[in-house]
Amino acid sequence: MGIALAFLSGLSFALGNIVAKIALDQSTIRYSLWITSFVNFAVFGLVELVYRQVASDPAPINGEGFLYFLMAGLLTTYLGRKTLYISFQYIGPSRGSAIKNSSPIFTLLVAFFIFNESISFYSAIGVGIVLGGILLQAVILFQENGKSDQNVWRGYLVAVICAICFGVGLAVRGPGMEEIPDPYFGAFMSGVVTLFFATAEEVNRYGVCNFFSFLKNCAKRENGLFIVAGLCTSIGVGTFFLALQFLEVALVSTIAAIDPILTILLSVIILKRAENITRWTVLSAVVVLLGVAFIMMGE
Repeated sequence: MGIALAFLSGLSFALGNIVAKIALDQSTIRYSLWITSFVNFAVFGLVELVYRQVASDPAPINGEGFLYFLMAGLLTTYLGRKTLYISFQYIGPSRGSAIKNSSPIFTLLVAFFIFNESISFYSAIGVGIVLGGILLQAVILFQENGKSDQNVWRGYLVAVICAICFGVGLAVRGPGMEEIPDPYFGAFMSGVVTLFFATAEEVNRYGVCNFFSFLKNCAKRENGLFIVAGLCTSIGVGTFFLALQFLEVALVSTIAAIDPILTILLSVIILKRAENITRWTVLSAVVVLLGVAFIMMGE
C-alpha cells in the first residue's frame, strides 16, 4: 500500500505538471498560482478541520512551528511553484520538473550548514550525480539552442531557482514538523501563505477594483484546468503523507521522486510534439533521479 501511495504521489505531481502546461498555453501565469493556491487552501483546510474534529489528541500549535510552516509555504508552494510554472513556459514541463528535482542538494546544504546535520557517504555520491545530471542538461540545451536563444537559458535559470526554493523550503519544513507534528496543518499553512501572497501581488499590480474582475476571470473556461492542476498537486501532497504511515520517508521520497520521468512520458502521450524531448533529455532526467535515490539512501 505504501509503495502504491508513493507512486500515486509522483504520478499526481507529474500529471499536475502536464495539466499546468496545457492550461498555460490557453491562459496566462497570472491566474495559475492564485487558482492552484486556492484549491490547495480549500482542500487542506477541509482536511485539517476534519482532523481536528476526529483526532483524540491533535498536535498542539505553537508559535515557532507556525513560523517554520509559514516560511516553508512561502518558499515551496508560492515561490517554488511560481518559478516552476514560469520555467514551463520557457523549457516545458519535462525539463523544468527534471531540474526542479535537484532540490535535495539544497535541502542537504541547508541541513548541513544551518541545522548542523551530517552528510552521509551515499548522500555525497548523490549530490555529485545530481550535479552531473544538471550539467548534462545544460550542455544539451546549449547544443540544441545555441547562445542566441536567451529564453531557453532564462527558463533553465528559473528552474534552478525553483529547485533552490523547494530544497530550502523542505529543509525548513523539517523543524516545523518537529514543533507541530501535524502534516495537514503544514500543508494548510502552505495554502494560506501562498494564497495571501498571490492575492497581495494581484492587488498591488492591478488594484483592488480590478481584483473582483480577476476573480470573475478565474471562473472562465480557459482557467478551469488550473483547478485540475491544483487538485493534482493536492493529491500528490496528501498521498505522500499517507505513504509515510507505511514506509520510511527515504523510501517514499525516492519513489515519489519519479515524477520527472513520468512527466516526460506523459508529455509524449498527452502533449505529443509540444516539446522537443530527446534521448538526452530522458537521460539527464534519469541521472537526476538516480542522484536523488542515492541522497535518499543516505538519509
